[in-house]
Amino acid sequence: MHQVKAVLFDMGGTLVHVESAPEIFCRILRVHRAEYSINEVSEAWEKAKKQLSVEKMAEFGTRFWVEFNLLLLENLGIKEDALPLAEAIDKEWWDHANFSLYPEALFVLEKLKERGLKVGIVTNSLQADVEKVLAKLGLVGFFDVEVSVDAAGKAKPAKEIFTYAVKKLGLNPKDVLFIGDDLRIDYEGAEKAGLRALVIDREDKLTCNVRKIRNLQDLLSIV
Repeated sequence: MHQVKAVLFDMGGTLVHVESAPEIFCRILRVHRAEYSINEVSEAWEKAKKQLSVEKMAEFGTRFWVEFNLLLLENLGIKEDALPLAEAIDKEWWDHANFSLYPEALFVLEKLKERGLKVGIVTNSLQADVEKVLAKLGLVGFFDVEVSVDAAGKAKPAKEIFTYAVKKLGLNPKDVLFIGDDLRIDYEGAEKAGLRALVIDREDKLTCNVRKIRNLQDLLSIV
């Protein structure tokens, strides 16, 4: 592989292991005395994703998740006091979410920095959420660049969010490697923006011909 000068990562599913969103949603609903099964919430979540794609996040800005929660609650049949509940779910989300760095993540990140490479995050999240996650992980100020949807004005797989990160690093796209766990959003999106790309396939499920790694430590033998 061409010698890269920076490695950018997706966050959830790549650097950070987060339980499924419907599980978190169920937990918060129970706090607010609304009992629904994980299957009911999962079905409502998938329907809401079709109604309001994450790629619309830049358009809605900080109101995105409140609007998404409203759709999900409507799909569950919750109409009474839906707005305050949707706002509460948004506000309380990271207090109820269980997440952690993948076991090898910090070691790999530190090794990359020791080798003189810049490291960063490009995520389909809002900046406020990125800051909350990094604070809980003790990684505030660790990355050379942190790019969120509201900062870039676009969500992955749009090329603009990738090129925004590259410009912030002061590099050319061909000098930057991007790693993510989603074939379309991360791998194909990065490649179309001119970056080099790898997909992390922890369960070895991908059968298509793409450049992939099984875990982040594999990266150290590549760059």
